[in-house]
Parts: sequence; C-alpha cells; structure tokens
Amino acid sequence: MKESLYRIDASLATLDYSEVEALWREAVASNDQKDLLVLARQLALRSLPVIEQTCRLCGRRVGLDEWACVLAVEEASIKLVLRLLHDVRWSSLGAIAASVARTAIQEVRPRGNGRAVVPLRPARRLVPLPIPGFGQDQRKDTEERQSKEERP
Repeated sequence: MKESLYRIDASLATLDYSEVEALWREAVASNDQKDLLVLARQLALRSLPVIEQTCRLCGRRVGLDEWACVLAVEEASIKLVLRLLHDVRWSSLGAIAASVARTAIQEVRPRGNGRAVVPLRPARRLVPLPIPGFGQDQRKDTEERQSKEERP
C-alpha cells in the first residue's frame, strides 16, 4: 500500500466491514505494519458512530458538556487505533469501541463543581532552603547599623 492515504481510504470504503476485518487479520498474521496501521485506522473510522454515541450518552449521565464529549471521542478513537495495533484477540469491535469510549469518559469526568477537569502540569516554585551560616553576618551588620542610626 504505497498509495496516498486518501486513495487507500477510498478503496477500503468500497469493501464490506467483514472484508476489512479479514484484511486486518491477514496483516496481523503476516506482521505487515504499514497495512496494519491503515486497516486499524479504517476499522476505527467505521467504529466512530459507536464511540460518538457512547460518549454522548455516558457524558450526559455524568454531566459533561459538549466540548468535553468531543475530547472524549477523540481520545477514544486514538486509543481504539492503538488497541487494534496490539490486541489481536477480539470478537466484537463495537464492544471494544464502547468500552474504550466509557474509559475515555471516565478520564474527563467532572469533579467537584461539575466542570470537566483537565489535569494541568504542577506549578513549580523555588523553595528557599536555610543554609547554615549564610546571611547571618549580613543580619548582624544591618542590626548594628540600625542601632547606630537610632543613637544620636
């Protein structure tokens, strides 16, 4: 498959789901990584309606807004492709797609005030550490100067 991705998708779109799955299983058996990636992507595209429906239904139940559901759909579709690249034993792609979608919903699930929480990088700050003997002489000098200035 050295054609462009669009031509490959167009040629695979004419095939039935079972034919694409059979090609995927052949690619797995022959360990053909290029074909495997293209066919896994095609299977994930065909499972996208299941992912979208599951994310919307489960997302509404837990209080996610539309944007959080879209993020969950994207996350689930990527995870499904990755799973198809490594997991060769499955009987129902729809069941796997729904399972991955539910997992993606759990990851963006609202916490606390009802909004979806996106984990941020922890804030980094410098913590001053006391160094024995450092700065003590300066404090003594400052105190002596202040006491001399107060005395006329």
